[in-house]
Amino acid sequence: MNGFKELASFVASEFDKYLLEHQELGGGIKQNSVVVFQIDGEKEFNRWHKEISLKYREENQPVTYIHIKGFRTISVLREVEVERAVAVA
Repeated sequence: MNGFKELASFVASEFDKYLLEHQELGGGIKQNSVVVFQIDGEKEFNRWHKEISLKYREENQPVTYIHIKGFRTISVLREVEVERAVAVA
């Protein structure tokens, strides 16, 4: 389960970044909504995240399911500089 917490934290952070590039999606999330992440191919995580997210839901609080279809396989780094170290004798 600890891995699920880390994955949920990672997905929440990446989703926040995704919304910066796709602001039109943000309009589909009601204010004060419980957000439930569902990742394709991650059945156990999906069950856990739905269960834990809805456990503390307030009465009549809206729920929004975010379906993650996949992850990019390329780096998110924009610029990288490599400095070659000189061996010290």
